[in-house]
Amino acid sequence: MSHVVIEQIYSTLMRLDPDSNPIPELADSYEISDDGLVYTIKIKRGVKFHDGSPLTAADVKFTFDRLTDPATGYPYADGVKPIDHTDVIDDNTVAITLKAPTGPFLTALAFPGNSIVSKAAVESGIDLNAQPIGTGPFKFVSYQPGTSIVLAKNPDYFETGKPYIDALEMNIIPDDTARTNAILGGLVDFSSEVSPRDWETVTTSPGIVGLETSGGHWHSLIMNVSKPPFDNKLVRQAVAYAIGRQDVVDQIFFGRAEPSLGGVIPSWSFAHDPALETFSAQPNPKKAKALLTEAGFPDGIDVTLIAPSAWPILASQAPIYQAQLTEAGIRVTLEQMENPRWLQQVWTARDYEMSMNFWLSPLADPDDFMWMFPCGSGMGVMLYCNKKLDGLMDQARQTTDSTERAALYSEVQKLQLGDMPLVPTVNASILMAHTDKVHDYTPLRTGFFKSFKDVWLSQ
Repeated sequence: MSHVVIEQIYSTLMRLDPDSNPIPELADSYEISDDGLVYTIKIKRGVKFHDGSPLTAADVKFTFDRLTDPATGYPYADGVKPIDHTDVIDDNTVAITLKAPTGPFLTALAFPGNSIVSKAAVESGIDLNAQPIGTGPFKFVSYQPGTSIVLAKNPDYFETGKPYIDALEMNIIPDDTARTNAILGGLVDFSSEVSPRDWETVTTSPGIVGLETSGGHWHSLIMNVSKPPFDNKLVRQAVAYAIGRQDVVDQIFFGRAEPSLGGVIPSWSFAHDPALETFSAQPNPKKAKALLTEAGFPDGIDVTLIAPSAWPILASQAPIYQAQLTEAGIRVTLEQMENPRWLQQVWTARDYEMSMNFWLSPLADPDDFMWMFPCGSGMGVMLYCNKKLDGLMDQARQTTDSTERAALYSEVQKLQLGDMPLVPTVNASILMAHTDKVHDYTPLRTGFFKSFKDVWLSQ
């Protein structure tokens, strides 16, 4: 969620439109060399950082040198990994040279983590975590941990006349009911996350506008492929057939989700392949039992499913899966864990059999749904590795033609569905709401709030 604040304070070379296509932001124009390796980017003139200093090509080079330096420890380094080097051509022009052609590179430039920072500010010793200085539509005012972030209008923003609103106060309200009461009671103008349980109540209330967007909010069951019985792909496939996704859509998301019946790429993406829809939305315990028998477990298996109790949207799914899996001969012991212990045991120590996860795609590019699969990925908590899959993903990244990329991602998903290191379950809608005095907010598939700069308020 830090990125929704970052994107208000900072700017990126590119941004995403509502259909997740990359379009210029700080970039005024760009050219790509015939071999796809060199991106020559003209930067908008007259852009200022919040401290009044001008944005130049030197800041852009400094930003990408900093992000690609392993010593920086940038957790989203995969997005800038294709960069070989960045050169300053003149004060308003940079040339970014890649190691290999990269289809989603312009999209990666729109990621909030790749925002342009001030070279002078960083080199002066300013801690950007405590004193962020960007070129975005809003300037940082204050942060009260666990309570709120206050931002003020940037009067020198490079989009003339914007933002229209004078300030943003982002209140941190983790409780679903409290968020619902806040929007219904007029305590907030905008709610970034409405509980599916409360969706009908909120959106049918006078003076409230609901925004439902299909994005990359996909949920999964993850399995540790290094430990029996999940070191056997037939067992993992049995899990995929045993669960009933429609029950989760109906009972947990109150219809505000769609069942994931094939690979991880959702139905709205250009790389979705309906031919890969393998599963029914209903449980198939007969098929699951047959796979267990083929795997050498005719009497079924006993496993432990760990669920994070502090994330109700995950924890509430666990009993449904427990009942469905048990019906198929996969007898589940359910263990609820507080978040710190869950993160340590599953994500750090990777000492688990089966757990749960959800992912909100920050870029909505097909590649962004695949972060958990490559060998050695920091997100690869399943400890899964398939070199052929990695090779296909590299090919897809290095292809700029969307039709060719879609075909390659279909091959990637075929491998994923065969090996089944994780089981996609549902893709949830992004649910937001605002009062009817808020105008011209455009929702994005990423779930981010880039369009706050376009919003205006009526009295």
